Amino acid sequence: MLPYFPTEVAVKPSEHQLKDVVSTHLAFCISQRAKNLIEAAEPKVHQFLPVTLNYGPDKFPYFLLKFGHSKDCYDLSRSDVMHRSFEFDGKRIESWMKRHAKPMVFSAAKVGNMQLFQNASGFPMQLMSDALHDRMMESKITGLQFEKQIVA
Repeated sequence: MLPYFPTEVAVKPSEHQLKDVVSTHLAFCISQRAKNLIEAAEPKVHQFLPVTLNYGPDKFPYFLLKFGHSKDCYDLSRSDVMHRSFEFDGKRIESWMKRHAKPMVFSAAKVGNMQLFQNASGFPMQLMSDALHDRMMESKITGLQFEKQIVA
């Protein structure tokens, strides 16, 4: 493991049981159960960096999920987005923001067979395939909320 990468992540306990997927300021922290499902769907694609998840006084072995796929898959012509362009640190930044709660549209040709990926530009979004979503739900993986998007 790289010496500067965190080895422990602290999460404020809630009144509920610890979830399989925990969103942190670093990345998604995932349980061994969630890791197994992702690895089965896409072997040797994603990185899983071991961390200790401190949940109050208790410690649990978890993994920081580093997405193996990062690709620009938006179909901007069919998505309800607003274009933004601004200067930051002497550079021109181009991005898109969702305007409404309508689903985003992604290009099926660009998504291809990816099971889990992070869109590379515009509105940052992590997406998973219907098949992986269904396996996660059947396995009762906790800690995820979904908004159905359109891949066409």
